[in-house]
Amino acid sequence: FINGNTNVASNTQDFDVYFSKAIENGVENNSLIVDKTHITFTANLKEINEVYELKYEVTNASKNYDVSVSIHVPNGNEYLQVTNDFDTNNLLARTTREGILTLKVIKGVTEEIQFPIEITIIVNAVERTSLGDDTIKSENPYKENILHGTDPVLKEELIPVTIADNGKVTYADTHTKWYKYEEKKWANAVILKSGVTYEIGEVIPEKDIESYFVWVPKYKYKLFDMGEYTTYINGKPTEPTKAKEIQIEFTQEETTDTNTSCVSPKVAGESGTCEVGKWMTHPAFQNFDVTGLWVGKFETGNDNGIIVKPNVPSWRNVNVATFFKTSYNYKRELDSHMMKNTEWGAVAYLSHSKYGVNDEIRINNNSNYITGYASTDGADQSSYPGTTGTTEKITQAYNIETGYKASTTGNITGIYDMSGGTYEYVAGVMNGTTGMSGLTSAELTNYSKYFDVYPSNSAETTWNNRILGDAAGEMGPFYYYKEDNNITYYHNNWYEDFSHFILLSNPWVIRGGVYPDGVLASQFFFGRSTGAALANSSRLVLTIKKEVQL
Repeated sequence: FINGNTNVASNTQDFDVYFSKAIENGVENNSLIVDKTHITFTANLKEINEVYELKYEVTNASKNYDVSVSIHVPNGNEYLQVTNDFDTNNLLARTTREGILTLKVIKGVTEEIQFPIEITIIVNAVERTSLGDDTIKSENPYKENILHGTDPVLKEELIPVTIADNGKVTYADTHTKWYKYEEKKWANAVILKSGVTYEIGEVIPEKDIESYFVWVPKYKYKLFDMGEYTTYINGKPTEPTKAKEIQIEFTQEETTDTNTSCVSPKVAGESGTCEVGKWMTHPAFQNFDVTGLWVGKFETGNDNGIIVKPNVPSWRNVNVATFFKTSYNYKRELDSHMMKNTEWGAVAYLSHSKYGVNDEIRINNNSNYITGYASTDGADQSSYPGTTGTTEKITQAYNIETGYKASTTGNITGIYDMSGGTYEYVAGVMNGTTGMSGLTSAELTNYSKYFDVYPSNSAETTWNNRILGDAAGEMGPFYYYKEDNNITYYHNNWYEDFSHFILLSNPWVIRGGVYPDGVLASQFFFGRSTGAALANSSRLVLTIKKEVQL
């Protein structure tokens, strides 16, 4: 006989739920957290529509217990609107979730009013039948509140990854925080070479990766210039640059309130009801009815087929037809295609917002056309031509501190080669001609949604023929003056970039500039070309509808 007793008791020491982070108006401020279970703050609001935003994280560090969550929020009053958004009612063991408390002034006052607010989060233990994980993560696929439903959409071959500062690629667990746009950390994904497989958490060697992509979430932006320029100013600018942070809000909804927003005009050169100060959903997302774009992280390369990788020569010396058809057929199930001019604009504008580098992207001045490189601090780019070469004193790779400066984010998670490298053909063309592209008029018609078409009266200075959002006409006013090579160019007002519109003899849009362009190059460079096989590359885009997300 074996006689014994087993006592199954509660484990109150393991019950551990607390505030793990506080972000006040976009700035992390964990000093607001008091004894882990209280957050205290003071908000001084003075203007109607002024907003105070407190983002916070709640962590359930228990292994034995899930928790049910209920939140009690005050109703506010006639002067102040109070909302609190916490994205779950059940917080599983070893998980963290985000919440957002927002205060908004809805009516003015003539004297100061103090309004104490107490929001109570009540958690109750829920028994489990198994221990929680050893690491803390989200119980559902990770989503970022500020994206408002425009989080990355994945399908089939597209593998979510994190990229370390040294370039090491790891298969991401989508239940963990694998991107954070609020911190300028954009989501990345890769397509592997045929026959190669990896599991979550494994490091993926560079040799097994075919293509890298970066997610650009759908957004609306506040119009800052209507781009209605038809004349230029002789000489260099004497007024301050108009370069400024572009106001962006991520949204999966279309802008509909005509008092504050407008619908993107359907025809190039038109403005419709749009005007400076109104919000407009960026047109790059509307044509494909998607909540974001997967954009090639680097200029397109070729190794017996399309590749998108760092440290490889960009694919050049083929015509637009070859770029377009090869891109279109690359991954039909992912709706792969050659980047449109408006899609370039969507990336450029996001780069110049608080979610990106919010500055001019540093030029890739590698004279061997190698992808992912950046000019060093000592390589002068203040004129044209700029300093070029291949040595480390002049140009450095994407995965070191200097290299990050050639990214849309200023870190390794962004998109590279949008300044310099080589000119990039985009699918933007003048109406009524195909130039020397190798495409037929019938093909332009059959694949019309993959092209931005500009008016047939376009010429070098018809910046008013822009499509709002394409990062062309909106970069005015424009100036006409000589560079150090004694040749006169049109320049924009933002960073003195090359700004020549398309014309009949050169009906195809090119973007970004080429490695020796110096001051002329940036994400806001735009020019024109014939469409023929020249030293121009292109870029891939994938458009996947949200409903097929895995």
